[in-house]
Amino acid sequence: MESSRVTELLQILPMADIKERQFIRKEILRLVKPLESPDLLVPYLKSTDYLVRECTVDALSVIKHESCVGYIVELLETEDDKSVQMAAIYALRDIGTFSSVQALMKIADSEKYTVLVQSLAIQSLAISILNVLIAPLFEVLKTAISTSNLKIVESIFDAFEILENDKNNIPNHLLELIASRNVPDYFLIYIISYLGERRYAQAFDAILPFLDSDDRELQRAAVEALGKLGIPKAIPVLENKLNHEDELVRYKATVALQRLKTDRK
Repeated sequence: MESSRVTELLQILPMADIKERQFIRKEILRLVKPLESPDLLVPYLKSTDYLVRECTVDALSVIKHESCVGYIVELLETEDDKSVQMAAIYALRDIGTFSSVQALMKIADSEKYTVLVQSLAIQSLAISILNVLIAPLFEVLKTAISTSNLKIVESIFDAFEILENDKNNIPNHLLELIASRNVPDYFLIYIISYLGERRYAQAFDAILPFLDSDDRELQRAAVEALGKLGIPKAIPVLENKLNHEDELVRYKATVALQRLKTDRK
């Protein structure tokens, strides 16, 4: 019986060598796919061996049963092994349900977890949102195209436009953070660089003042970002930085101007 075989493999896992562990893990993940409930696996989340807990979490991600989310979150409350923590976050990502997205959001926003766990939760959250919200739209689009359903296709593209132009999108939230003046300089560098990389033209006025910041790193980030926005009015502003006392600011201004002038051709 497959359930008894899974139990047997979990019990011998800690005693196996590295090569055997790889085989055992693959076999467990294969055997648990038909399971409709995580009940068989749940007791092993309390194992004293981290390998067993890690493999059990991986198995829960394969089952993808809604109740698996609660068990994984409960494990994270007390888990101190990094490999198990990582497996738990990745499992929540792979389960890919609204409840797993909500769990990742709570973990990302809670200081009771380690920075590692929070960081992984944030990254996994982005992937989960794509899988849970965006990917299904494309599946509907494919079906609508194959059946020549023009109304549905138009509705999906309307949805894409809403997602792209929503006033609450990521760049606008970042601009609000800049305007709040409550963000330390070293975080502002990340925000400015992000906006520049995405050529978010609306960020020009928000970034401009940082060219005269007292923080050299922030100045450099602002110069580089303005060059990437692709806005011609940035040219005279950047030309004023060609004689800047900081060598790296001068260099970044030169590169930014070259980029802008190339974009105009």
